[in-house]
Amino acid sequence: KFQIALSPKISFPTGNKEALQGTGEISFLMNVYSGYELNKIKVFANIGFGHTGYVKSRIRHNPSGSTSLVYDMKNESLIKGSGGVTYYFNPSTMLIFEGIGQIVTKFGDKDFFFQIGSIMALKNHILLKGSAGAGLPANDKTHIISRVALGLSYLF
Repeated sequence: KFQIALSPKISFPTGNKEALQGTGEISFLMNVYSGYELNKIKVFANIGFGHTGYVKSRIRHNPSGSTSLVYDMKNESLIKGSGGVTYYFNPSTMLIFEGIGQIVTKFGDKDFFFQIGSIMALKNHILLKGSAGAGLPANDKTHIISRVALGLSYLF
């Protein structure tokens, strides 16, 4: 069972490091999910094969991979956790370990999600990120998930 997710994201970094400077970043991430379900816990493997961001007018490509655990609470809300590794080629070579926690709940026929935590280890710095937004529920036939997230980042 495969799912393809295209997630446009707009973030506004506030750090003073070169990789995070600029007016912001617009990125498009397309992931392919494959996994299995055990009771109400779903395990997914995630491979990101297209991610382009603009930082200081330079294009950044970073293939990524992660694993995630999804717990389904009565098919109404989800608690999602994932961790992975992202490798940045440009503007500077970085290896990032990222952890994310999300709560997804339904409001009518729409999925609303709140990202409760994201910590990225970036060399000797810690980057905290958070986002909230709304998305359309996945189609059981096409397995397409679409969402738009607004994020804030702080580097210290």
